[in-house]
Amino acid sequence: MEIAPNIPRNYNELINAYQEKNKINIKDLIEETLPVELLSDNTKSEASSLILESILSLNIMLYDKLTAKELMGKQILYLFKVLIYDYFDFCQAFNSFCGVQLFSVARSLCDHSRIFILCLCDKEFLEFYFSEYEDEDKKKRYYEKRESNISKKLKEIAEKAKDLNEDENFYAESSIFNLTTDLYTELTDKLGEICHMSEITLIKELIPLERKLLFSTSKEWKILKFNDNIIEYLIMTSLVTEILFISENVEISKAEKDIFNFLNWMSEELFKFRNVDKLLTKLKRQLCDIWTSDD
Repeated sequence: MEIAPNIPRNYNELINAYQEKNKINIKDLIEETLPVELLSDNTKSEASSLILESILSLNIMLYDKLTAKELMGKQILYLFKVLIYDYFDFCQAFNSFCGVQLFSVARSLCDHSRIFILCLCDKEFLEFYFSEYEDEDKKKRYYEKRESNISKKLKEIAEKAKDLNEDENFYAESSIFNLTTDLYTELTDKLGEICHMSEITLIKELIPLERKLLFSTSKEWKILKFNDNIIEYLIMTSLVTEILFISENVEISKAEKDIFNFLNWMSEELFKFRNVDKLLTKLKRQLCDIWTSDD
């Protein structure tokens, strides 16, 4: 696979390699679970769409099982339902949006997923989140739920669980650590830059400077490097969600296991590529400094 600072992942190559190695067809696994709206003729066939649909499918399978067997409280199931709608909306936006609002959907999905994960792990926060309040309490509640506090709480939960991990005992909450790394920081910084238009640099890579208006689905955004970061983060969130529910003695089906293993493999590949990218970017800067130096 070709890797360079300005080249995005070749998802076709990744998916084909996984399917050939494991003698499996991901599309066949998820088709029965996906909403009919995503199976229409308007759905794009890009490999990256297949990954997003696999994420949605895994969450739907888990939700259906939880609701059928009443394995979780009503509040958690409701938040999970909201999150699944977010995944669905992002799949739809991915295949139809032609401007920067796609990234608003992505950022909202990331924020909602972190609230959901925290509510799943912190009963006190869950009760606070669903508690009744007066209008004058909104400001205080806002600061309690602001992104920095959510991230701080998630990191504390992950670190505490990691300290308790032993060879024979694994604490599922330690998996949350993967949602607190520089991946999330870099991703939200760039999503915020686009959503608020605080800078125009990334938007210029998305929308051509030519004057002609084109309302067909833009594929320009898919060449942006942080598209890979969005996909990697959403995969990791779904894996963490599955792990946390499994820790509550929720059994998973063979189809779920197959999709989980596929997404887990994909996350490992994206992690490796992202770190190689960092090294290549650093090397590129060093070479540019050498080339432009006066010595």
